Amino acid sequence: MKNESTLLRKICDIRTGYQGARDPGETYQLINLTNLDVSGSIDFNNIKTFSTIQMDEKYLLKKGEILFKKSQSSQSSQCAAGFFNGGPDNLVPSAHFFILSINENSKDIVIPEYVAWYLGEDVVRKYFQSVAAGMVTATIKKSDLEILELVIPPINVQRKLIEIQRLALEERKMMEEFIFLRDKQVKNALTNLVWQE
Repeated sequence: MKNESTLLRKICDIRTGYQGARDPGETYQLINLTNLDVSGSIDFNNIKTFSTIQMDEKYLLKKGEILFKKSQSSQSSQCAAGFFNGGPDNLVPSAHFFILSINENSKDIVIPEYVAWYLGEDVVRKYFQSVAAGMVTATIKKSDLEILELVIPPINVQRKLIEIQRLALEERKMMEEFIFLRDKQVKNALTNLVWQE
């Protein structure tokens, strides 16, 4: 059975990140390009805070939404999108992002985790590179994102794909930790050999 496909704008509502004034303060946490890591997770270690008198609710990131980097540089293009599975309620993506939410009519045919994964795939990334404008930092237009063709397998296939991806990421983290500890062990052993002579 062939998978269905449709334009992204037909299943997602797309809005732009925050572009307003930022005063000193800690009312909101601003998500910048560097805060979305290669696995699609939000890194809170170096997140900036700010305050403002008026904040439109549309700029606040909500559970189940997708962050998509519209500004793609050679350093940041490795991760095009990330799924937000919940967290602080004062997160505000910067203007470098589009925020996507699955519309009510499409929630029974596609899950947001799958859309986030799809947006980061090599074939899709090549499409974005071909339509992106700019030299040093290529910027993707909302209109180009809206007409992206999204291949939609059955929901059960989407869930299996996301589970496989989750396990693969866990395995990678474990391997990286093992390599780090092994390197440290070898370094300590070599240092001990030198000082014992």
